[in-house]
Amino acid sequence: MAGKKRQVLLVSNEKSVRWTLGSALLENGYEVETADDLSSARTLLKKDPTVVFLDLDLAQDSLELLKEEPIRDKDSVALMLHSKKSEDQVPESIKRGAAQSFEKPVEIRRILDVIEDLMADTEIRREVKSAEPIVIGNRETDRFILGKNPKMKKIFDVVERVATSPHSTVLIQGESGVGKEMVAKAVHFGTVKKIGQFMEINCGALPESLLESELFGHEAGSFTDAKHLKKGLIELASGGTLFLDEIGEMPLELQSSILRVIETKRFKRVGGTQDIEVQLRIIAATHQDLQKAVAERRFRQDLFFRLNVVPIFIPPLRERPEDIPILASYFIDFFNRELGRNIRGLSPTARNRLQNYVWPGNVRELRNVLERAILLEDEDRILLHEILIDMPHDMMPVMQQNERDGDFVPITLRELELQAVRQTLAWARGNKTKAAKALGISRQTLREKVRRLDDGALAGTPT
Repeated sequence: MAGKKRQVLLVSNEKSVRWTLGSALLENGYEVETADDLSSARTLLKKDPTVVFLDLDLAQDSLELLKEEPIRDKDSVALMLHSKKSEDQVPESIKRGAAQSFEKPVEIRRILDVIEDLMADTEIRREVKSAEPIVIGNRETDRFILGKNPKMKKIFDVVERVATSPHSTVLIQGESGVGKEMVAKAVHFGTVKKIGQFMEINCGALPESLLESELFGHEAGSFTDAKHLKKGLIELASGGTLFLDEIGEMPLELQSSILRVIETKRFKRVGGTQDIEVQLRIIAATHQDLQKAVAERRFRQDLFFRLNVVPIFIPPLRERPEDIPILASYFIDFFNRELGRNIRGLSPTARNRLQNYVWPGNVRELRNVLERAILLEDEDRILLHEILIDMPHDMMPVMQQNERDGDFVPITLRELELQAVRQTLAWARGNKTKAAKALGISRQTLREKVRRLDDGALAGTPT
């Protein structure tokens, strides 16, 4: 937690609570401010503490403090304290945004474990807010978070610079799923001058004849089914951007036609005789090594040079693991809004699983994994068992691993149980009823076991 903000606000009208919990937090390296009423608490909230402890036994309506900006905007995490007398207010406090509630007298060790976990999520959420996004539209959801990796920050600088010129050709390269289309949109929508439409086409998704018609349009009667004049994407994109995704899949004959458009800003419709003039930016993208394709004569060298005016290479997600928690937090907030959920973040073990995975599908795969987890998760945070990703070494049965290695490797019963639960849930594709039946336990027992095992994996203590 070095370098992170560790400020805690403790609001209680009980001196013993303020002293006991406050002292424990101070001993563990936290900066602690205390308040014994809501008025003082509102003043101290302006210091933007990371965590706020709020006693439900305050004489005033304690829940009113949850409406304050830092808590409402999730810049601060609210944790409630309650007694038997006030426990009926706990559900309402959770509904209003509190993360959790602890019964008094509090268990200090449990609170310290929880607070470390919650602070990690809060700090990541703050990083998301402070991370420079590429804005690709006017809505908050139209953002592509770059993260803090130096390579990605350089890409942001390039996007900013090239967006000042509405006609410079751009070539975006990178593995599938890294976000090439999003960067292309960022270039288009970031253009300072008034721009036209963003038109896109996947060059590998259509046969050559249909691709030519889609790009260049056709005159009525130019072929059997051409009953009406059709404008192609090149014409429709005039004044804006044409995005040629998977340009490496484009047939050689069409490559020469695209080269002419780039060089002359003119083209003819299929079956047409008149040149049509256009002003547009062409952005191409590919997961292929185009220089290798040129050497193998699958791609025109002159077209490669014309496209490669502004090259952008997006590194795979496995090369920027520091961006994974930031992207994960962004997607969790996004899908919470889209799906009407209130998932607060990732458990530490789930976060570790995400950061230790190689992500062959890159950001797209991360997005899909988190969308599925948010849909299936019953708890208020994503636990390890909902991170359904293919990790062959982890998912291999223990005895097979030992036989393969030729040596017996001791494993604790807790680890064995965790692995059995994880494998069964993966086998059941997240269906808890099916998994519980296969394990010979009830669905409720499975839920409790998953949460206990997940917390045990964090703490490294027996369950």
